Amino acid sequence: MESNTRDRVNPAGTLSVLSVSTAGPGPDLDALFDGASTLLALLDVPDLRITRVNASFRAACGHRELVGRTWRDAFPRGADIEARLRRAISHRSVQHLRGQRTDALQDAPVASSHDRFVDLMLQPLIDAHDRVTTVFVQGLDVTDAHRGERQDLFLRALEGDLRELRSADAIATGAATRLRTFLGVQGVLQVEVDADQDRFTVIGESGLAHASLMNRQLRMGDFGPGAVRAMHAGAPWVIDDVSLDPGLDAHAKALLGDLGARSLVWVPMARTRRWVAALAVLHDEPRAWNGSEIELVEAVSGRSLESIERARLERAAHDNEDRYRALLRGFANIFWTAGPDGFVTEDSPSWRAFTGQTQAQWLGMGWLDALHPEDRHVMETTWPKAASAGKPIETEYRLRHVDGGWRWTSVRAVPIAHADGSIRQWVGMHTDITGRKLAERRDAFLVRLDDATRPLTEPDGIARTVLRLLCEELGADRATYFEIDADGHAGNVLADHAPNLCPLQGIYPLEEYGADFARAVRAGDMYLLEDVSTAQISESERRRFDAIQIVAELMVPLHKAGALKATLGIFQGRPRVWQPEEIQLCNLVVQRCWDSLERARIEREVRQADRRKDEFIATLSHELRNPLAPIRNGLSLLQQDGAPVAPPRLHAMMQRQVDHLVRMVDDLLDVSRINRGMIELQSTEVSLQAALRNAIETARPGIDAARHELDVRMPDETVWVRGDAMRLTQVFANLLNNAAKYTADHGRLRVTLRTDDAQAVIDVEDNGIGIPSTMLIEIFETFAQTPEGRLRGRGGLGIGLSLVRRLVALHGGHASAHSDGPGCGSRFEVRLPRLIAAHPSARTTAAAPSTGVRRGRVLVVDDNRDAADSICEVLRMDGWECVVAYDGRSALAWIEDTTVDLALLDLGMPEMDGYQLARRIRQSGHDRVVLVALTGWGQAQDRALSQQAGFDRHLVKPVDPDTLSRVLGEALGAR
Repeated sequence: MESNTRDRVNPAGTLSVLSVSTAGPGPDLDALFDGASTLLALLDVPDLRITRVNASFRAACGHRELVGRTWRDAFPRGADIEARLRRAISHRSVQHLRGQRTDALQDAPVASSHDRFVDLMLQPLIDAHDRVTTVFVQGLDVTDAHRGERQDLFLRALEGDLRELRSADAIATGAATRLRTFLGVQGVLQVEVDADQDRFTVIGESGLAHASLMNRQLRMGDFGPGAVRAMHAGAPWVIDDVSLDPGLDAHAKALLGDLGARSLVWVPMARTRRWVAALAVLHDEPRAWNGSEIELVEAVSGRSLESIERARLERAAHDNEDRYRALLRGFANIFWTAGPDGFVTEDSPSWRAFTGQTQAQWLGMGWLDALHPEDRHVMETTWPKAASAGKPIETEYRLRHVDGGWRWTSVRAVPIAHADGSIRQWVGMHTDITGRKLAERRDAFLVRLDDATRPLTEPDGIARTVLRLLCEELGADRATYFEIDADGHAGNVLADHAPNLCPLQGIYPLEEYGADFARAVRAGDMYLLEDVSTAQISESERRRFDAIQIVAELMVPLHKAGALKATLGIFQGRPRVWQPEEIQLCNLVVQRCWDSLERARIEREVRQADRRKDEFIATLSHELRNPLAPIRNGLSLLQQDGAPVAPPRLHAMMQRQVDHLVRMVDDLLDVSRINRGMIELQSTEVSLQAALRNAIETARPGIDAARHELDVRMPDETVWVRGDAMRLTQVFANLLNNAAKYTADHGRLRVTLRTDDAQAVIDVEDNGIGIPSTMLIEIFETFAQTPEGRLRGRGGLGIGLSLVRRLVALHGGHASAHSDGPGCGSRFEVRLPRLIAAHPSARTTAAAPSTGVRRGRVLVVDDNRDAADSICEVLRMDGWECVVAYDGRSALAWIEDTTVDLALLDLGMPEMDGYQLARRIRQSGHDRVVLVALTGWGQAQDRALSQQAGFDRHLVKPVDPDTLSRVLGEALGAR
């Protein structure tokens, strides 16, 4: 560009040199031309081809050979320079250009990304024929000055930008971005150094091609020892070409490669001889970093660090101020000052905002008008006394809040004194403690509620007490507790407290209270109305509220396991705004009420279970003594000296009593098995006629003994069901025994079998003592008995009907009881799924008795001598050869010394039990000996254990002699 300022090139001096040069070259002229510090060149016209340049010119253009080449080869981006040359030639005038860029890239050993800048003078030379044949070019290298000006401008602009930023991250990233743009590099990182002087964290970045490194932690040691030395020395770490740098190992080069760096400048910053931060400039190509660039990075690093420290100090100060203000706001809601006499003379915006008083109302002693009437008269005397005495005051009182309610405040006022001790002013503050006061009152109420309900045992009494206390606490007109049915459709009024209103009782569908109410409580949300007259409800709902004299209500639901269980209703006969603390209290109360009710119900069930247990133990003792007494009497008769052989009826009596004991034990075991899911049905196609005939045969002795009339009605066509024939016989026999037991002598019993669509129905009826209506469901519970049955001494153990219900349920059926009450007889109905057709091959038939049972030598082993000897005698009478051992060791000796076909082993022996004995027998090689377990344990796991020990059969005590002989013969024959 053309300059109007003073020329920086002397044309007169140049012309004298050129005049000599045109006359012909010489050694002195050549030395003068080539040794000039300014840039000198000669161009021919019109091609503007370079005919001569000095060393300074070549250096500015990258040390290239330029003679014979055009001007554009020296200045590829110098289109403006060529235009000015043409102008100088055509106008025969000198042209001046400032700050022209040259291209110094081609021949430099390591490239620099910055051009050099020169000021140029273009002067045409005229020959003797008045023609312009040559252009003389003279210039000065002004690169350093140009860069300095640009960097100064950049740093001033950077300082202005950083001054506007307030966070350390924004400053670090902003400085990195501006430096990257100015230097034209690939990326810039700003880091902070940890206390160990090795790890550093990236706090600002710009232009990285890889994933962000912000807040990532790296180690300086990973970049090699040269980097660490430079950092600790506080010196810049400069690499022009990463691939050629000898101070980098393979790991460091790989790490820099991951960062996309082929060249870099890393400038550390220190505080008190400690490295605290650094600024890294990364470039993706090799680059010769010059001193001004390194100085610029250092300057930017320093300014950035100062700005970051300034921002953090400002942030810390701001945070401290925020914390102070937050502390004050959290500690107190109102600040005020008063004069030495206690009269308010200055405005308090916080008081006015809290109470709604105007400034005129607040000043003087007008603040007393905002106090609760019960508290005002105390402060009217307390405050003047405190102000007169000059002593701090701490108290609590209620203030009218701007929303119209009353808020509890904690008040503290302290005097501020002059140097002479006289009071200059009072400073006071109020803290809202309503939440604390409400919590204290709530907790006190809940303690009172727990104390009142803890002694109560009946659910309705607990609920009534809870509702009464809640009404008194809230000043409500009515409180009601509803228990919700299992389907969540309706609520049953368990208790209702409404001293001055009509009572509520019965069951109410939830929709009767409105669709919105039903949706809310089922979803677990409270439902409230503050004024029925303004509420958007249906006319039917409005009539319901009018009928119970209610204007406002609050309904709080209780959900358990995702289901609606109860609701607590609080009602008012006038409009009422329900406060949050009241809603919270009701939520707590409905939960407490539920817990107390559940506790009472559980305690009642425990008491009932204890009562039943005590009754069962007493009954069991009675029932066991009944058969034991005749057995003992029979044994006494048999033991008398000279007594004749026992008559058949004595044997029959003892057999009946033993059978009765066995049935009781079997029933108890069956109940236990069913409770634990251990019963397995042997299902086949069963004829109900056959099962009923077997049951009648089983129950016949009891029926005949009471001389009852039995009427049996069954269809001619066989009725089939799928089930366990033995268990079904047990069901019907229990019902018949029950009917015979609870019917006075000469009574009437009826058994009816009929079909009802896909079901078979069996009715067992009697005209006995009957069942109270309250016992019709409970009668099927274990150990349950009617009071009449217990009084008559016919109660039994109370497990027969429980077995009936559970065995019928296992068959997919249902058992129920019917009675018109005491003295009106009973009817028990059993319903079972019926088979429309049955396969004859699958029908159950009675097993034919076995004949020709094989006999052999039996070893009986039992530590109970009476049991062992009596079994041995029974077996000898049946034709078996029998020997006895009373412990495991003796049994092993018998087997080793004598041929034994079969061993009958008790399992519960001391020292060596039956399981161990069986294993020893098998291990000693006596595989041909048939092992039979005889024990009081007959559950599935007991049978599995005996089979694992090597037993062939498992029998449960007591066993019928004929059954024992038959099972032993079958087991021996199977060998």
